[in-house]
Amino acid sequence: MNSDKDVQAEDSQTLETPVVENKTPTTQPAPKKNNFFTIALRWVIVSLIFLLMGAAIVYFTLYQTASTSLAAVKAENSQLSEKLSAAEVDLETAKSDLNTAQMSLTDTQTSLQGEKINSLLYKFQADVNTARVAVLNLDPSSARQALAFASQDLTALTQTNINVDSLSGLQPRIDAALTSLESDPQKTMDALDTLYTNLLLIINNVK
Repeated sequence: MNSDKDVQAEDSQTLETPVVENKTPTTQPAPKKNNFFTIALRWVIVSLIFLLMGAAIVYFTLYQTASTSLAAVKAENSQLSEKLSAAEVDLETAKSDLNTAQMSLTDTQTSLQGEKINSLLYKFQADVNTARVAVLNLDPSSARQALAFASQDLTALTQTNINVDSLSGLQPRIDAALTSLESDPQKTMDALDTLYTNLLLIINNVK
């Protein structure tokens, strides 16, 4: 009986030993650590990819915007250059027109001055001729008045750009005509004839 119990005990011990051996490998943390680092690495890679994509988008967006802005600035600069060139051409045209207008104005002023001189000479001549007629009609009063007008005509002529030397001998003729107007009408007539002839010469020279 004891031997049977011993055998059973031994058998039971031999049966229990494998159970103890199966319980020994209880901890296996390595796979969990590997899974954590793998997941973290994946997130890091994904984050880097998104970061690079964002940087690329920002870069190309800014580059495209800058390129568009540069093209717009170049186009505006080209338009401004064209406008500047057109303005310079207009300025030169305006200067040329101004020079032409100034030349034309100068010519007009010269022409007007010449017409003024001719008008004064013709009036002077008419007043002298009126004095001659008055002397012939023995009208010293009218002759004196006509000679006063002739003296005024001579003063107006000296204020123009006519050659003053050509007028130098006219006033003495008027004075001589006035001096002998009543005492010697013939002498007055000779002075008026000379004055009239001198005015004809001056008019021909002015023309």
